[in-house]
Amino acid sequence: MSIKLRKASVKFVGCKPLLFDRYTGSNEAKPEPVDKVYWHKSGEDVLAYMPQINIYSALSAENTKSVAKMYFGKKAKPIGMAINNSLVIDTHPILITQHGQPVRQQDFDSAFTVEHHVARINKSGTAIPNPKERPCLETPWELNFDIRFSPSGELTWEVMQQCFDYCGIIGLGTYRPLYGGFRVEVTE
Repeated sequence: MSIKLRKASVKFVGCKPLLFDRYTGSNEAKPEPVDKVYWHKSGEDVLAYMPQINIYSALSAENTKSVAKMYFGKKAKPIGMAINNSLVIDTHPILITQHGQPVRQQDFDSAFTVEHHVARINKSGTAIPNPKERPCLETPWELNFDIRFSPSGELTWEVMQQCFDYCGIIGLGTYRPLYGGFRVEVTE
């Protein structure tokens, strides 16, 4: 029995603004909004990117909103495991672009707005307000990356493509699905 390996290029095209809240390593720290975006140093440029793990999480996480959890019911855990075993994202870093150009840290003030929200943290039955400032990248934004996929049980190529479509409904980034929604283009 031979396993059919599929290779494809995937493009996420943002339909909703992308909201960031990168964890900076400390709950006590109050990072500036620019520090809540994922940045990659490339030569002299510092470019915005989306970590591969965030895409895997949106597809398969067990502890937050994910495609597997929201669309596959009792099969969520095996589908999530199959996604993690069958899908390889080859591109790193996955740069975030607008109009085909990378989003640069030096352009933060013109590329991003800063959203102000108040999260409510439940501590001992009391809702403690937690004001948040988060950077928001307006549409259009894009992610382009290459993948390899090998089918596993019920996770066929067609189901995997459907998972990407569902992922676009759930979105990427924080405070999804109100932010981070996208449409998907797959080219083999």
